[in-house]
Amino acid sequence: MPAYKDLHEMIKEMIDREEERIDKEIEQIKEEIAKEAEEPLYTFYEKNDAIYYIIDVPFINEKTIYVKVENKYIKLSCKDIHDKNYQLVIPVYANFENYDIQVIRSKGFIKLVLRKK
Repeated sequence: MPAYKDLHEMIKEMIDREEERIDKEIEQIKEEIAKEAEEPLYTFYEKNDAIYYIIDVPFINEKTIYVKVENKYIKLSCKDIHDKNYQLVIPVYANFENYDIQVIRSKGFIKLVLRKK
């Protein structure tokens, strides 16, 4: 009888450890999904002396748009009409030392234009 109990306990411990590992993995995936949900989709293209970024934010509240450029990164934050926060950090790969940034607001998206000075 004791051997059976030991085997049962060993199997139970293995199952418990595996359940803990799976729970941790599920939590990590949930955190990744939550973070990705806060980052709006965007695309960019370069044309002449400018770079255009088109950022998709459905139901955007145009009054909450905040754009900051520092250290070769564009930092954007805004909210939609349902008060959901969006944050995005975009690296600027172009070799522009000095540039002007223009923010164009449109229904459902933001267009950022970086032009060489």
